[in-house]
Amino acid sequence: MNLKTAARRLGVHYQTAYRWVRSGQLVAVKVGAGYEISDAALARFQAQQVALQRVPEAGANPNVATAAPTREQALSALDEMLAGVSLDGSPVVERAVRLSADVLGDGAIVSLRDDDGDFEVAHVAHMNPLVEPTVAGIARDAPFTRKFAHMVVATGRTLHVPQVPQRDVRRCLRPELHEHLIDGSLFSLICVPIASRERVDGTFLVLRDRPGYPYTTEDVEFVEALARRVSIALRRSDSYRAAWAARGRTVEAVAALVHDFPSVGDAPRRAVDAALDDIVVDEPDTPVAVLDLELRHIACTKAYAEMFGCDLTDTIGRSLTELVADPVHVRSALQKLFIAELDFRTLEARPADAPGAVLHAAMVRRADASPWGVVIVGHALPS
Repeated sequence: MNLKTAARRLGVHYQTAYRWVRSGQLVAVKVGAGYEISDAALARFQAQQVALQRVPEAGANPNVATAAPTREQALSALDEMLAGVSLDGSPVVERAVRLSADVLGDGAIVSLRDDDGDFEVAHVAHMNPLVEPTVAGIARDAPFTRKFAHMVVATGRTLHVPQVPQRDVRRCLRPELHEHLIDGSLFSLICVPIASRERVDGTFLVLRDRPGYPYTTEDVEFVEALARRVSIALRRSDSYRAAWAARGRTVEAVAALVHDFPSVGDAPRRAVDAALDDIVVDEPDTPVAVLDLELRHIACTKAYAEMFGCDLTDTIGRSLTELVADPVHVRSALQKLFIAELDFRTLEARPADAPGAVLHAAMVRRADASPWGVVIVGHALPS
């Protein structure tokens, strides 16, 4: 249909439809002096407009103040946050530090590796908001935070010092910082490694600045539980970022086939395999697949098949819904791609014979916005 017909069907003025085309909201193909809009492009635009007008259901007010949580409540809150981590795990890290200070008292510091491999303070919290700025300043200036980090990295084990000798405290601080010891000091500490992938990528340090309240074995177990959740958040965000980057490269590579083949099913297997090979040449363990519009696998990498507990030959030709334990959920989640409301979709799936996985799907479309095939990049859920 031409632009005037599309404007009539959308119930808007021609110039409004033209602005949508020029901004890229409404997909159109330039034909001579005018534009042609496909039914698929019009449906895609209408679905996206409906999504913009949808009002989320009202939930509980997240700003209502609550009392300090118990240890069980703190860990449960972090577990709920982990389910929502995607590209950024820092909110979980920051909340874990805050919960540690609120539940255990007094201070908590998380240090993470920087790009040069050294440790930098990422988040600081103290149960007393008036003391927190001082603790943050000392933590980022004093060498003891890096010292403890390197000690824990060297051993890979938790460091627990119930009673810290005060002479050691003074020796670890520059003389300019000794004035802060008038009102408080470091009397007990726990330092726990934050393991991400196959190395220690950070430390979770808790500090007691009041004498007579040494940290206990139960406190150590709680901090270790916090550190495990921080590790999962960091690994999950790393996996998301890597998967999104791989998905973008895969969509770009596969989209090069759209011009030559009417559907993904018409594309020779070797052509699709070659597109995937170009993506995973530097990352052979990346789980990547190309599916047709019936969600049947046209091509995939060995890592993708193994993610579902299958081998490569068993995966090709099978529908994605045959490989998961929750096919209704998977098909429903991906339906957003087919009704054109979304072009990208992330969902968690439970492979029938393997641990849980996260699937990052994208719809590859023709120039007129009609669907051509589906790209999926996956990764295992950190446990």
